[in-house]
Amino acid sequence: MDVFNGLFRKLVPDEIFAVIKRDIISTPVIRRDALWFLEFYKKENDNHIFLRTDIEFSLINLSNNIIDYPVLSVCESLSEDEDKLIKVVAKRNNDIENLYEVNKSNDRCNYEDKNGEKVLSVKYSINPKEKIILNIIWETKYISEEIKDAFFSQTALVNAKLEIRHPEEYEFNLFSSMSSPFVLQKVEKDRSTYLAEGGILPLQGLVYNLRKK
Repeated sequence: MDVFNGLFRKLVPDEIFAVIKRDIISTPVIRRDALWFLEFYKKENDNHIFLRTDIEFSLINLSNNIIDYPVLSVCESLSEDEDKLIKVVAKRNNDIENLYEVNKSNDRCNYEDKNGEKVLSVKYSINPKEKIILNIIWETKYISEEIKDAFFSQTALVNAKLEIRHPEEYEFNLFSSMSSPFVLQKVEKDRSTYLAEGGILPLQGLVYNLRKK
């Protein structure tokens, strides 16, 4: 590793190498084969647009140590839009464990105030070299009629599929800011499918909007 570090540092400035080492080379976990399902919908007697985000991915512990992987959710934001974590499920071999479910007490959860936002953290221990599957579901209530939002990967990711559903009277637009960008595979009146094949770096992701046609 020292030889690799020495060679790599000759190719990039020290400041860039420090970021690459921190976020990629030294990271103990990697995510693979993510499915991001975004469903925009309206509720009865409510004119607001809601979004149900359902994400599932494999999480691999690359290290020789047990790690605590944090699932983070902003519960109270300074913005007008409202986010609510619904459920976090872990699948280990043939076992399924509910790590979090809305309106139910759980000692895995921890609330913190960060820059004026109340953040819910759900931690899960992963054994050395172990692979698990995490499923995270949350709901967003949008206040504005024209929706502009973004989503970014917390850690490095390999391969992702994005499925979108929305009311027919709306149109969905996507801009992916990723090393392996999303490519449109299929589009219909109320749905579209995108595929990203290859590596996606930490904090890369997508920006999207939904508006009436």
